[in-house]
Amino acid sequence: QYVSFVKSCSADTGEKDLEYSKKGVEAGKIIVKKQPSYLRGWIMLGALTNILIDREKEPSIKQQLVEQANSYFKTAYELSPKRPEVLAECAKTSLVTKNYEGVKEKSQQCIETTQTFADCYWLLGISQPLLGDTKNGRENIELSRVKGLYFLGSHFRQLAALYAFEKKYNDLIWAYEQLVGQEPFKFENRALLAFTYRQVGRYEDARKQVRIILDLAGDD
Repeated sequence: QYVSFVKSCSADTGEKDLEYSKKGVEAGKIIVKKQPSYLRGWIMLGALTNILIDREKEPSIKQQLVEQANSYFKTAYELSPKRPEVLAECAKTSLVTKNYEGVKEKSQQCIETTQTFADCYWLLGISQPLLGDTKNGRENIELSRVKGLYFLGSHFRQLAALYAFEKKYNDLIWAYEQLVGQEPFKFENRALLAFTYRQVGRYEDARKQVRIILDLAGDD
């Protein structure tokens, strides 16, 4: 129960997610030591380690964390080879290490195991535009919604961060447009969209977003 609570905190808070994840990892190690056949404990331990990987800047420490996460998921996979959560979390390890082919491979394996787990379609949809396949990526992101994934602003912020890092500006615009649709009254979303429009020469679209920002500011 403690690790479940910590995992939810690590996902929902900004500046303290690293602190909560570290606490969860330490607790998770105790769980799997006492109950080595407890599948959920291994999955949560790996999932929290993924958060540490994403935040770690030192390459040698990051690599150690990747190896730890892989070992946790290997144990989880041996306990339950057909559990989609295991493959999805393995895909997330590849995602935070920028191994997009690995994300695609693991998420496709997950979909082959079960076609009802929405996270696997989401992860496949994330990876495909980063590998040059925007059309199928957006189709799989939409499929993840159809399969039951409830989109939050955080989903599209995740997409935007990846597309910005890889300089995929057209995909970045799409992600910001979805984010604006989710959170239409946040100035920051529209400002980022306007800036990206400007980057690709869509000046009128950029001006439109600036006008909306000014109108919203006037309402305040």
